Amino acid sequence: MTTINKTNYFKEVKNIDFKALPDGLKEGFETIKFGSKDYSTWEYLEENNEFLRVYFEKLNKHLKASTSDKASVDKKEKTPSSVKTTDGEKRKPKTTKATSKVKPKPERIELVEKVDECIAFIKRYVNMNNQVKTKKHVLLFISALQKAITEKKIRKTSKYAKEIKHIQDELVKLYNKMREQAKIEIKESTFNAYHKIAYGQKVMLSVSLIKRFIGIQGKKDVKERAERLRKQMEVAVRKQQINRADPNKEKLEKIYT
Repeated sequence: MTTINKTNYFKEVKNIDFKALPDGLKEGFETIKFGSKDYSTWEYLEENNEFLRVYFEKLNKHLKASTSDKASVDKKEKTPSSVKTTDGEKRKPKTTKATSKVKPKPERIELVEKVDECIAFIKRYVNMNNQVKTKKHVLLFISALQKAITEKKIRKTSKYAKEIKHIQDELVKLYNKMREQAKIEIKESTFNAYHKIAYGQKVMLSVSLIKRFIGIQGKKDVKERAERLRKQMEVAVRKQQINRADPNKEKLEKIYT
């Protein structure tokens, strides 16, 4: 098993099953995803070396344990364990289908070259709903938000300035009254409204492909990655996910060549 570290994390992260991670690692996973701008830079996490060290240490330990336990887990799943009823008799547990509340969808999804900074923060906020977060995680969110405001990436004139102010106020109130950790619970009406905003923009496929091309520049042993990228470009054109009206058409043609 490959040991994951800061050098290869952006490459290996696609192989990590987020749903299988324990809550502590899920928190670190989301923090890095947001802080690295979807795995494009470590710039905003340079002052968190101790956090990264602990995260990678625990992540590698978890992945190693998961790999070694896979065979035994598969065997256990074949025979459900018995449970005791109140009168002492044993019976097999009933299996029920999991039900989940349908999340509100935006009326339409706008394809953009870069997701609006406000929307990125709103998306991070709604994804925290019903999650247990530590005080440090909440502070990282507040700090990132305040940095974006200071750097004028978010302004008072921004389309979603009102929502951003509300998020900041709620997180500051939570931080001031919480202990080491707390469960984030967003009011249903607020969650529904913010969820529509959060998923109302999506990065254009052409931009994602360009970023992948940039990611292999100046590196060795990238033949397989380049081949996968070429094939994905062909599939995208064939399925009309990219067409001649795309503003990045000329760049994509050069990349393909």
